[in-house]
Amino acid sequence: MRNILILILFLGYISSCSFIPLSISDANKASDFNLMLYRLDEEQNVSQINLNDYRGSTVIVNFWAIWCMPCRREMPILQDISHELNDRGLVVIGINSGLEKDPDNEEIVEFLNYLNIDYPVGYGDSESKIEQDYSIVGLPSTFIIDSEGNIKYKWLGEWKKETFYNAVVTVLDN
Repeated sequence: MRNILILILFLGYISSCSFIPLSISDANKASDFNLMLYRLDEEQNVSQINLNDYRGSTVIVNFWAIWCMPCRREMPILQDISHELNDRGLVVIGINSGLEKDPDNEEIVEFLNYLNIDYPVGYGDSESKIEQDYSIVGLPSTFIIDSEGNIKYKWLGEWKKETFYNAVVTVLDN
């Protein structure tokens, strides 16, 4: 019985780690959200952002947590992609789905600074339903949203850099 339960859990995990391209007819409008930002330095003058502020840009939204090892592997890659494709209108937004909901949380700020993350990273306030709106059931979860606000791709679990990069470029090119 125990072996069957382990097998079911393993198969469930494997099947949940997926890349799902959405056709135009399946594309869902991305839910708007307000995000409280972590203060990465004293000169940061923005304390929150809104997804709709980036309408007209292609946006990557990445849900992560500090304890999630695949999340930690993805973040430097997202940083590189952000820098490489920024001039083409790409914006990367990180959303901490962990429990660290304080803009001055030392552990998170040190972690982000250690990785040299300079794209906006934050969390929903206590009234936020960001994770519910995006049906987050595991981490990392990543969404590519086109310039019109449609979710074009979504991933649950860690993605392969080349596959992810190609999907981003495809959305930028369309």
